[in-house]
Amino acid sequence: MQTIEMTISAQRSPDIGAGRQKPLTAFWSQTAGVVTAMLFAAGVWYGIPQLDAPARSALIVFGITLGAWVFSRLEETVVALAALLVLALSGVIESTAMLDSLGHSLIGLMLASFIIAAAANATGLSQWLAATVVRRARSVEQLCYWLTAANLVTALFIPATSARAALMAPVFLALNQRLNEPRVGKVLALVFPTAILLSAAASLTGAGAHLLTADLIAQLGDERLDFLRWLTLGLPFALVSSFGSTWVILRLFLTQSERRQALTLESGWAKGSETVTPEVSRSKQYYVLGVILTMIGLWATTNLHGLDNSLVSVLGALAVTWPG
Repeated sequence: MQTIEMTISAQRSPDIGAGRQKPLTAFWSQTAGVVTAMLFAAGVWYGIPQLDAPARSALIVFGITLGAWVFSRLEETVVALAALLVLALSGVIESTAMLDSLGHSLIGLMLASFIIAAAANATGLSQWLAATVVRRARSVEQLCYWLTAANLVTALFIPATSARAALMAPVFLALNQRLNEPRVGKVLALVFPTAILLSAAASLTGAGAHLLTADLIAQLGDERLDFLRWLTLGLPFALVSSFGSTWVILRLFLTQSERRQALTLESGWAKGSETVTPEVSRSKQYYVLGVILTMIGLWATTNLHGLDNSLVSVLGALAVTWPG
């Protein structure tokens, strides 16, 4: 019996040691990679003085990128995008030239915004927003107004009406199923698309046509409409038209008693229990929300820091797709 116990313990000890060695090995590997990159950068910067600063910076970024492709487990696309951003932020290349291969920098802005919207959907951030809206509503009328407000918020960071429609479709289907009121369902079927279309006017990224319009105005020689300027012009119209349309729809298709009807959503989805996720997922929601708020702040203050809107969008896309 003693022999068996000693054998088992002897067999278990290597597994425990191996489990402890894995984090240490990963730590020392990462540390070695960082030190090697720093030594390479110092060697290039001080060892080739005949090259000017932009050329040395480009060579450093190229060498570190090549090493990351070969020796790290990071995705090649993420590494390449990070290298491109470093070149743009360091002034080696112009931020507008960073996405010229796509035909226009606005295309890069749209693609990056779609990535961020996908991250918001994948982490459950959009579903959390919808559940929060439903929990605050006490009547059918309040529900419609809160849903209009939610669509207005999504217009700030989701770059197309079709993308927001795809985002809100599950919310509409769930509400229609749980309410089980044909007349209320008809109203919701009108409120959702109307709010999605009209609220798009609030933001420069609310629809792809806005980006083309802003670029056309700039080419014609008039003022360049940045995110803050468009928000100043478009948000009042979006507020009045969205909530005004909801007000009209409610009074055209529902009676006063139906509008004031108390909600009886007793499901866990309405109470938010279905959106309660593990701590890791909730932390990811907060992280993506922080990235979105930071992007909106940078978009609104372009005149202060000088970063192009497309560059800010690509930074946000890299932040939400970076491993870990």
